[in-house]
Amino acid sequence: MPPAWQAALRVAAAARDQTTLRTSATSSTRRGRTTSSSSSSADRRRRISRSRSSVRKLGRPAGQARAPGGEPTPGLGVLMPVKVRWLALAFVPAVLVAQQDTTFATASEPKLDSLYGPLVYLMKADERGRYGSLTVEGKRSFLRQFWKHRDPTPDTPRNEAMESFYTRVATVNRIFREGGAAEIPGWRTDRGRIYLQYGPPDAVLSRPQPASTNPYEVWRYEHKKQRKFVFLDLTRFGNYALIWTDETLENTRPDWYLLLGPEAVDDAMRF
Repeated sequence: MPPAWQAALRVAAAARDQTTLRTSATSSTRRGRTTSSSSSSADRRRRISRSRSSVRKLGRPAGQARAPGGEPTPGLGVLMPVKVRWLALAFVPAVLVAQQDTTFATASEPKLDSLYGPLVYLMKADERGRYGSLTVEGKRSFLRQFWKHRDPTPDTPRNEAMESFYTRVATVNRIFREGGAAEIPGWRTDRGRIYLQYGPPDAVLSRPQPASTNPYEVWRYEHKKQRKFVFLDLTRFGNYALIWTDETLENTRPDWYLLLGPEAVDDAMRF
């Protein structure tokens, strides 16, 4: 059990003990009083009835002691359990923050580096060039702050932007990893980069064995802004390179038409 919750429960127990003592003293005083009129007796019965009704509505936490002679008296003795629950809830944010921080707190330096690498596609100019010279703890702090500034729901324990991004990284590393003399992780390939920056395409045209050119793929995006990307396997070993796109923020190879060939160009443009 987290220390914060243990502290909350100790406060709750102390509050219940004080409530029981006050209730017991009140009950003893009432028993010492004598009433001679039937109206006073009727009033007392009505108060007890209201007390029991209040307790049934609010409920009594497990382990709460009954006051001598019956249920807790109305007022502080009945409301205290509700206040104790609110007090316990006050410790929840600290617990949730601790849970959120575990992503980087226990990661080794190689793991931190692997989490940092793909961020090159998201970084602002003032965030570049700082990570490499940091200590392990400094790297943890950098990653925490990087994602803290991009958290769409900072008041919740989850960072949906971070979760979505690293889910994409895992996807591209599984699908687009390239082999050869030195294996290239999927996030460093052209297809992996486009996937991370623009999300999964809405439609894909794949030509793994075309008759007149190297294998190629065409990705089409239709949400927010229409875009098209053409990738060509230049080596025939699965190393697809981006050769053409109508996205103005990306580069197109000047010889892309010759690389792809007229038939494949027509095929890609019709898609």
